[in-house]
Amino acid sequence: MFYPVNRYTHILCVTPIDVVYLTKDLVVVDIDENLPPGKFGRRKKGAHSVLELPTGTVSRTNIQIGHYLEIENKN
Repeated sequence: MFYPVNRYTHILCVTPIDVVYLTKDLVVVDIDENLPPGKFGRRKKGAHSVLELPTGTVSRTNIQIGHYLEIENKN
């Protein structure tokens, strides 16, 4: 899921997730890997939105700070 915020709250989920913090231009400014349920992500300077991913996705796909993400709508 994709959310327009600069801080993330992982309260309603029951499993850990990876959270990628993005600028308006979809550049990665920070990452929280394996964020446990009930935890709050720190406020991220420069972040405009967050992208929720299944745990392990960041490591498996080698997403890093500074990367540009392209998000496709496959409807």
